This record gives sequence, structure tokens and C-alpha cells, in this order.
Amino acid sequence: MSRSFDQSSKNDTSYEQLSDLVDNFHTDGFLTLSSLLTPQFTIGLHNECMDIFHGVLELLLLRGDVDFSSSYRKHKQTSTTTDHQQTAGDTSSSTTEYEYPLGVGLKNGYRELVMRSPGRYEMALLIDELPQHYQQNRLCEHQENEVIDRSNETADYGGKWLMSTKLLDSVKEDQCIDTRNDVGGSNKSNGSYCNEKQEEKSYLKQLLEWIKHPSSSSMSSISDGVSKSCSKEHEHQYPMDQANVTRFMKLVGAIYPSSSSSSPASNDTADNDNDISASTNKQTDNNLQQHQGDYYICNLSLLVATPGCPTQSWHADGGHTSLTKHEPCHVFNVFIPLVDVPLSMGPTELRPGTHYHTRNLTSMMLLAKARKTLRSPVTPELQMGDALMFDYRILHRGRANLSDVVTHESATGDDSVDDNDAKESTSTEEERRADDGCRRHRPVLVITFARRWFVDVCNFPKRSIFNVEDDR
Repeated sequence: MSRSFDQSSKNDTSYEQLSDLVDNFHTDGFLTLSSLLTPQFTIGLHNECMDIFHGVLELLLLRGDVDFSSSYRKHKQTSTTTDHQQTAGDTSSSTTEYEYPLGVGLKNGYRELVMRSPGRYEMALLIDELPQHYQQNRLCEHQENEVIDRSNETADYGGKWLMSTKLLDSVKEDQCIDTRNDVGGSNKSNGSYCNEKQEEKSYLKQLLEWIKHPSSSSMSSISDGVSKSCSKEHEHQYPMDQANVTRFMKLVGAIYPSSSSSSPASNDTADNDNDISASTNKQTDNNLQQHQGDYYICNLSLLVATPGCPTQSWHADGGHTSLTKHEPCHVFNVFIPLVDVPLSMGPTELRPGTHYHTRNLTSMMLLAKARKTLRSPVTPELQMGDALMFDYRILHRGRANLSDVVTHESATGDDSVDDNDAKESTSTEEERRADDGCRRHRPVLVITFARRWFVDVCNFPKRSIFNVEDDR
């Protein structure tokens, strides 16, 4: 089921709407939302995330851990044909083989980057700790001849730090210095990182800030003229309808109802009385941030499915908290595609309702088949900026990314990242970068919300790209 968060639904999400969405989510195990993020903001996210992704691969090459820094390489294998094929006029046949810099699985991956299956990477965008030299440099940054003391700062997001190209560039610079030292070169750093404060335009940081403070909308009325000017400049820098994020966070809160408050569906006073509804919505806005104490973002990552990667096996991302009864959702993913994802690019396929069956998969699936209640798989085709929310326990898989063999002029349509906006504006530098070399990759931003007591310790290994002394 898909619900629109676009211009047609500008009114605050009502209790009735929330109740319908939450019921569908708990029944089906998933929910799709259209136009959660604007195309312009999504393009910015795409470029930032893919820059970090390629930066991680380049750092691995610099460390000597991989043989090449591209996400994949293709090789054509030519084989001799049989006499029968030669008679028919064919003298040879060729097959394409793909080579990847990393091996599959946790044992071949890093805390920051894992290849889940051939050609499918997951890169962590929130990390547990900063490299030591980066932390030291960060404490002595300068801006406009003024020293910025960061010695009292803590981790940015729930005890974790946000990945950035600035961090990776600093680590790569440090690696180069160590390499020069090993061969007898100069160990003097140019000091450019420590002595310059470069405020990056980070769409990831801005999105997390909006999620953290959803009710402080930049669209609200501001009486101060200077504040209005700053707000307009901010909206121009980050083209985003923040009201969508506010409504989305209301939905997240409704999926995770506070133990100290009733579910939205149980509020009998939310009727057709406009005054009562307005008062209730205002109270919901005021309680959004307080209610976030019941859940947190336990994971922020980027999934990249490269051209040619095969279809995954059916799997669930996590287990149940009880083996004797079905408990409410305690963890769910939000997939936000950063490009349009037609069938040729391998969208996510789900089996509706199987978040109930995975508690005892074999017997409950057989029972569902016998009762003819097992539902057919669905494959939502999402546009850039849409959202797919699904329970951690539901069976799902990534379909094969066939964009390597499907031309852009085929019946599946053009996969270009900026086609949605092409008729409205001229091509910008960010749009050209998004389309350059990565248009057939399928990057998806993943936000995982979980109850406070849940900690995911199984999906990433302990080895870090920032620690050269880690055991391999």
C-alpha cells in the first residue's frame, strides 16, 4: 500500500490517517510512502552518500586491503563452441563475469562496509568511534583566525559519529604520511586539515537533525525579519519539505506507542470537531521529541546494488523476541531509494504477512500454504525520495540489478537520477554528478528505528577500516 506525502496532503496527519497506516503496517509487515523527500534533496543525498562510498573503497585500496577501488569489474569469458554450433554459423560464445574488491560476508568485511551478497554492499554511515588522529585534529580546528575548542564535545548522534568525506580524506592523508615515513620520506603534515575549518554542506546531517527535532519546522511563522531571511536561505540550501519529515515522525511514533500514552487509534476524542482535532495535533507536536525517548535510530547505512548483481535469497533482518506468541514490531527499516528503481534495477521484493511466520518459519509457512493464506510476493517500484518501511522480521530480498544489460531506451524507461526534475529546471552540477558513472547502481539510504532496549550486534563485523592493526 502506498500513501502520498506530497503536495496533495499538506494538512497534518490526523489520528484516523495514522491509525490506517499503522494498521496496514502491522498487518502486512510493510508500508510504502511516496514523495517523502523532494527530488532536489534526494539528489544531494545521493551525491554525498556515493562520495563516501567511493571514499571508503579508495581508503581500502590505500591500505592495501583490496586490489582495486571500483565497486565491481567485468570480464568477458570466451568459450569455444561445439561442432553443431559451428555448423549453425556460431564460432564462439561469451559470458560476463563480475569481480568485486571485497569477499561476501562478515568475515570479509569491515565495521564500515560489508558485501552482503555478490555485488550488494552495505556501508555504515554512523560509526562508533572516530580515528584517534581525526579526533585530535578536530579539537584544534581554526575558523577565521579563531581557535574552536571542541574538547567537551561528545558523539553527534546517539553515541555515534556521522561518516563524511572530510573524515575519510583526513584518514587517507594520514595513511599517505605513514607510507612516506616507511620509505624514509618526510613526516611533516601540511596541516591543512587541522588549520582549516570547512563547513560541509551535509544532507545527511540535515536529515538527521530534522528527524531529531521534527516539530521545529523551518516552515513555521517567524516574526523576526532576519530569521525569515535565514530560513529562506536555509530552505534554498536544503530544498526540502520539512513538514513531510514531521508527519513521517508522527507515523514512527504511532508504530512505537509510548507506554505512558494511548495509541492514536484509541483516542475517542479525535472526531470531526475541528477545535478538538487542532488541539490534539498541537499536543502531538509538543510530545514528538519527548516520545522519541521510546525509540532511537540504531542504524543508518547505504545499500548499493551494483549492475549485474543477482537476486538475493529470501531472508529476514532479525528475529522475534518471543517464540510462543507474536509481539509488536520492535525494529523496522526505512528504505529511501536515491534513484528511481524500475524492475530492471532490482527493487526490494517482500512477502506480505511473513513477519508472523518467521517466528517458526518452516511449520508456519507450511500451515499458511495448507490454509491458502500465504500471500504472493510484491515488488514495489519506488521513485527517488519514496520510502519503504518494513518490519525487521518480514521475508524480503533484493531483486537482480539487470540495468547492465537493459538499455536506457528500453521499455523499462530511463533510469536517470534527475529525470523527475528535468522539465522544471536546467541541469545543475549536482545533477550531472549524480548521473555520472553511477546511474546504474541502485543506492538506497537505510534508516533503522528500534526500541531503546534493542542493540543490533550481528550485522557488522568488529574489524574497522580506521584501525590498521585489526586482525584480518
